[in-house]
Amino acid sequence: MSSRLPFEILATIATYISQSDRLACTTVCKHWKSSFQVSLWRTLDINENRIEAICNNSSSTGQPIYSINGNRVQTLRFRKSVEATDDQLHTVQQTFKQLKRLEIEEHALSKHNFGLKADWSLWRSLTALDMYLPDLDDKIRKYEMFKILSCLPCLTRLDIEAKLEDTRPNYTWEVLENIHAYLPRLEYLHTNLPLAAITSADIKTINHVTPAKNLSVIKLLDHNMDLGWLFYFSLKYPKVRVFESSMVFSKINRIEDSPSEEVMSIIMAASFQFPHLKSVVISHEAVVGSQHTVFWKLLHQLTSSLRSLDYSLDLASFGNGLFSGFPRESVRFSSTTLERLSLIINAKPHVMSILPLNFGSCSRLVDLTTEVSKGIIEIDVLLDSCTSLKSIHMRDELITLSPKAYATSTPHGLQKMEIINSKVDSHVFNFISLRCRQLREMALCSVRVPGSISQETGNMCIDMSYTHFEVLKLHDVTFYWLSGELEAVNDRDDGDDQNQEESSSGSSNGNSGDSNSNTIIDISGGDRSILRPYEIYTINLIAIERLNSVLRPRHLGAPKPLIHDGQDHGVSIDKRAWFHHYWGNTNKDRPRQVWMLGKPQVKHVQDYFESFQTSSANDYLSNENRYPVGLVVKRFWKRDLPRGYATLRCGYIGRYDIDGTHFDHDVDVL
Repeated sequence: MSSRLPFEILATIATYISQSDRLACTTVCKHWKSSFQVSLWRTLDINENRIEAICNNSSSTGQPIYSINGNRVQTLRFRKSVEATDDQLHTVQQTFKQLKRLEIEEHALSKHNFGLKADWSLWRSLTALDMYLPDLDDKIRKYEMFKILSCLPCLTRLDIEAKLEDTRPNYTWEVLENIHAYLPRLEYLHTNLPLAAITSADIKTINHVTPAKNLSVIKLLDHNMDLGWLFYFSLKYPKVRVFESSMVFSKINRIEDSPSEEVMSIIMAASFQFPHLKSVVISHEAVVGSQHTVFWKLLHQLTSSLRSLDYSLDLASFGNGLFSGFPRESVRFSSTTLERLSLIINAKPHVMSILPLNFGSCSRLVDLTTEVSKGIIEIDVLLDSCTSLKSIHMRDELITLSPKAYATSTPHGLQKMEIINSKVDSHVFNFISLRCRQLREMALCSVRVPGSISQETGNMCIDMSYTHFEVLKLHDVTFYWLSGELEAVNDRDDGDDQNQEESSSGSSNGNSGDSNSNTIIDISGGDRSILRPYEIYTINLIAIERLNSVLRPRHLGAPKPLIHDGQDHGVSIDKRAWFHHYWGNTNKDRPRQVWMLGKPQVKHVQDYFESFQTSSANDYLSNENRYPVGLVVKRFWKRDLPRGYATLRCGYIGRYDIDGTHFDHDVDVL
């Protein structure tokens, strides 16, 4: 029966099996031999040995095998570093005339005498070209590129790149116009050619461009998106579905090209609606000023149909005048269609104080990544704005709660949270556990957690009793408290205590400890300034507790939340594990080490904190004679007892990771 299968069905089967299996199928019968031999030639890779065989028109059997089967080849790949000459390229063009797809990797074609003999009109049937241009002079490269494209009117997909020694943007928007003039059927375009900014003088001309209505995907590498380019794309690509613009080399102009009122009226009159746009990736630089204000407002209109957005902005400021009147809404974000958002803003702290991160309603957002230098995120406001959020990744931010955080207790469906290189108020974790009862994964890396310890118990309690962890990772997480009246300290700018922590890392010997003792903080209130001394005390003793011995299903309720004052209040603890961070000077790459306390040490700890008094051991509270970040060597671990301990209390926890060491709460905890 198999020998009666039509040729077309056998050819389709061949596309789903490996090359070796196709070769085996040619030996089944004559009918199969014909079908699978065709599939064996559908794709051909050209390396250094094969290019010689093709040009010699022979094989190991002495037959002109490539000439015989050349018309069966539909996809041809020139592998990297073949360095095919122009004569060899011409021979290949004459041998394989029915190509549909051509791939040319870097250094696959020689730059010597390039373009003198090759005849690209022999490949007019090409529909897809993925080409790395030879390393030519910029003007010659541009000429040869257009000469090639003029011979390929059937192309629907173009991926063209070049090695650029000179990263200055030497290509203008007219290059794209020429590409579309030669390739009217183009649906996909990707290039790394450096495109220069569109000037105000070009806006009037661009206003009359012919739309490329077939193009649905455009990806520009080494391109800096700005107001002029956004205007051009809105006119040129009305049916684009996927748009990517990524900057590789800095192209920022420190002097804004301020458009005239006439030019701005042309820009604002244009329709910036992209009804088919679903995915956008933009990575660019901008100067704080009026142009970027307009750019952001117009870009925000794109979210009317978007499902995925990756937006990365390197925001610079030159001079103080550009800040006047800059709107706070310029980094406000809201969308009714967006399902995935990555928002990365790199700016100096004084810039972000003017441009706070502000989320509006994003009712369909499921996956959120934010990386905003010194940005402030009020986690309760974020959850209220993004009601469908399942996964969140935050970096380089201050994460806190708004004054109205507990005004609503509506459950939220957040399931995964990752925080990196950020400062997180201890009450944030209590709130997240209370609000996000489906949270199952949490990863903290280089996170600083400020809080306060109980004067009676010495405990800083992180109560996540509603949370049943499947995955928990704690890497370089530092809990700390400050001496003095902490409630008066303005914690909005985490640069002060961060700098104090970093300054303490300048010493690595036991005789020279942290340098943040008796630091003076300026607390401004109205027209008066109060100078107040304070000292950072890191908490190196950690207790991880769980309330339940089994993982509770998500649809069931959680234990009653605790009162967050660091005491147990009669709550039954299933298992508690104690850990201590110490200075491991034998490991230079990771000097901060962790160990789990055994039974004798645990008993000593419990006895100590039963009669805890912060004033009883001020000698050991001091940061003197300590290693960076307030650490001591392992054998002096008892010196950390006067600093108190931090408790992470979970509804359930099984396996977890602390600073690269794996622990199992069921096996390791006695």
